[in-house]
Amino acid sequence: MNIPNTGLQIGKLPAQAVIETNAVFERDAIRPILAGDLPECVKELIMPAVENHEAILEAALTCNEGLVVKAFMNAPQAKGRKR
Repeated sequence: MNIPNTGLQIGKLPAQAVIETNAVFERDAIRPILAGDLPECVKELIMPAVENHEAILEAALTCNEGLVVKAFMNAPQAKGRKR
């Protein structure tokens, strides 16, 4: 399930980052399963995407067209492509 990392299900990632995590679903509750700390080499791969998602959100919330373009051009899917 996708939830904010507020319980630090994935250590070494920001608490406000939305993460995909495993969970136990019960009749009255959903309990995220703690994954623990990420190895530093994995964190280095994930953090640019986390930071870019935050930039896209800020751009959308502020309706700043310049930030939108910058955020999408920094997305891994668009990196290296010419406008």
